[in-house]
Amino acid sequence: MWGKGRKIVFLNLLPYECGAAEEYLSKMAQRGWLLKNVKGTFLIFKRSEPKILRYSVDVLNKISIFDHKDSDEALEYREYCEAAGWNYVCQKGKIQIFCTEEQNEAVSIHTDEQEKLKAVFKASFYDVGMQILLTLIFVFNLYVSMVLGNSSFILSSNMGLLSETGMLILIAANIIEITSFIIWFVKNKIRVKDNKLMVFNDYKRVKAKNIIKISFSFVILLLWIAILVYDDSNGDQLNIIMFVMMLALILIAVCVKWFINNKRYSRNTNRGLLIGGNIILIYLMVSVIGIFAFRQVIEGNIYTAPMETANLTIEDFGYKDGNNSGPHFMSDKSVLAQEVEYFSDNDDNRLSYNILQSPYPLVIKFYQNRLISWHNRYDNELNKESTSLPDNIKVYRDKKKRIYIFVSHNKVIDAIKELKDTSDEEFIDKVYDKLIKNQEKAADF
Repeated sequence: MWGKGRKIVFLNLLPYECGAAEEYLSKMAQRGWLLKNVKGTFLIFKRSEPKILRYSVDVLNKISIFDHKDSDEALEYREYCEAAGWNYVCQKGKIQIFCTEEQNEAVSIHTDEQEKLKAVFKASFYDVGMQILLTLIFVFNLYVSMVLGNSSFILSSNMGLLSETGMLILIAANIIEITSFIIWFVKNKIRVKDNKLMVFNDYKRVKAKNIIKISFSFVILLLWIAILVYDDSNGDQLNIIMFVMMLALILIAVCVKWFINNKRYSRNTNRGLLIGGNIILIYLMVSVIGIFAFRQVIEGNIYTAPMETANLTIEDFGYKDGNNSGPHFMSDKSVLAQEVEYFSDNDDNRLSYNILQSPYPLVIKFYQNRLISWHNRYDNELNKESTSLPDNIKVYRDKKKRIYIFVSHNKVIDAIKELKDTSDEEFIDKVYDKLIKNQEKAADF
């Protein structure tokens, strides 16, 4: 990003990548761009005459990430370095950045490489540890939704697909970062043990990692835009409102952090404010996502249709709808699948079914496996049945003859039969005739 005499560059530098930062900043100075400040993952440069500068990017272990920007320890360290000929530039957490036009060696507060490695590891582990925590949370979420659940909402909802895809992309990005850190630490642990100098990751490796991260972020943005364009249901406004609210929460968090950093609160006060603020932010984000996801399921992205539009109703078996009849509805279809649900009861007789339809065989196969596994997890013991239906129609049923799963080339039907005077064969034939056979020539969507 460029402005008049100013340039903003995305470069997420962690403490164990100090060497890459020194290399990059020196190259920028030769091109006429001097570092002015660091804001999160962005480096802010100002235009200048090309210069040959040596940068020193040091990790100051004496300060905490919860200290205010100009703590007494940081000021003391800067005076020490400036006395040795270095000019202070800016600070990012524990990282102190200096530059000089003299060809002297960087002044380090560490007395030996073992202490230096420990300091850099400790400073880096806060960021890497957060990535490990987020990765575990995302993996657990995917496990719950894709393995423990039956996955119908994920497959038939664009928002569900976006959230799952976004988590997969973030997991991949975090794994790259975590792996890079582990490799660096193991390599330097061996070097220090052999009485060799510690080395940092070079700029070429850091640049490649950042390109991957930017690409991942760009993919998520494109997916979000594609869903907003593709999704022509009533949920459009809900999606946009949720997106705006999430951006507002992030902006508020940035402003709060900026306010805290510019106040000279104590370390303990900052710790409480930052940890408490992050907990509140996460809670609000989860609440926003949960509320809008719930509204999409209940009213936002769901088309409510009259009962007579259902292809198979309880009346087809000779029963009348009771006063507690539920609606027949179609959920908002995604780019992969659409879902139709029906429920109705009459005294002790009930009929419900869920249809997931997709033109993609892999989606049908995946949902079939997840659905059967989900039912069997609750001791329903579904088994494949021999029927008079065509060979390409699979039917699974539990021992109580209550739960039925029908699988064709483009749909999976999950039905529950609680009809006293309806035989097993009659129910199977009726479901096939009404929901599969009569719709074979219809479009997949």
